[in-house]
Amino acid sequence: MLKIVFNNMMRRKLRTALATLGIVLGVTVLVSIVSISTGMTQQSLDALGKLQGIQVIKKGSMDPVMSSIPIEYADEIKSMTGVQAVSKQVWVWATSIEGPSEGFSLSSFFTAVLGVEPSEMGLIKSSYSASLIKGRQLEAGDRYVTVVGKDVADEHNKRVGSNIEINGVDFKIVGIFHAGSRFIDSQMVIPIDIAREISGFPNDRISMAQVEPENPEDAQKLARKIELRMDDVDAKTQQEFSEDIGELLGTMKTVQWLFSSIAAIVGGIGVMNTMIMSVMERTKEFGMMKAVGWTNRDVMKNVLLESIVIGTIGGVIGLLLGFIGSMAINTMIGGLAMVTVELAMESFIFAVALGALGGLYPAYRASKLNPIEALRYEG
Repeated sequence: MLKIVFNNMMRRKLRTALATLGIVLGVTVLVSIVSISTGMTQQSLDALGKLQGIQVIKKGSMDPVMSSIPIEYADEIKSMTGVQAVSKQVWVWATSIEGPSEGFSLSSFFTAVLGVEPSEMGLIKSSYSASLIKGRQLEAGDRYVTVVGKDVADEHNKRVGSNIEINGVDFKIVGIFHAGSRFIDSQMVIPIDIAREISGFPNDRISMAQVEPENPEDAQKLARKIELRMDDVDAKTQQEFSEDIGELLGTMKTVQWLFSSIAAIVGGIGVMNTMIMSVMERTKEFGMMKAVGWTNRDVMKNVLLESIVIGTIGGVIGLLLGFIGSMAINTMIGGLAMVTVELAMESFIFAVALGALGGLYPAYRASKLNPIEALRYEG
């Protein structure tokens, strides 16, 4: 039966190619777009896995850059039982690094500048599981100096002693850190007073208070205690941040699937159209098949198998092009897209299912042909 299927497909090369192209384009778009949210999810979870302690930010804020809380909250938290240390932090987006960016990259998009007290650098290192690989940390009296993540240094070809322009202000790099997370290694640390200066952040407020509990096992209990004391903040542990980000990115992935599926479904409709036309053209042929003993099931299986083959070929080619597309995206935005085995399998199954569904009605229609009427058909 497979031989008959392939012979029929080769007899109508252009129509088969167009139907396959619809599936190919749909799967390519699906894989390319969904690979971005897959990569973002993995990168976010990697970064969150490095976090330690409790992050206290404004209630409802998704990240510290969008947060602002009174500075006295940090001192109040520090006086609470079970708190080992508290770091006051001001977070600022790096709107430009070394002047306006000529193209898009993960570093330029995700780079945030963290302003801290130099005396709290030890807590920052432990909170983000980062290691200083070159140079030194911030020290008391430092002004326009910075400790940058390895990815920032690599992307801008910088080393300890180099100058780097951040939001139009020149800084000297005194250290380079590495955490093994793309997001964390795309950050820069500067003195908190300079962060306020370049951003206009109020002196009586901070973006976030990083809290180190005396006993890490009591982190969730301490977080609830902080929220009860201050009802306008969210105090979240690493696990809670992971759950929130995972839920948000999961929703984004679902939306991407829905939008991308539209293109793939159009391809499925193309398969259906191709198979309906094929059934109409082969009406007399199906009549002859039935006349020599083919059952309705055999005819249905023949047509359905043809549409499944189209879906399979389209799925394989679409996966390859989608993988190439994700690599192109990585070239443009610095390693964000990720094609996982799960995404590849889901996309391939989706393509085969579209092919099958596109051929279902034409196969049913072909199976119900009356052999005598089919043999008389002159269409």
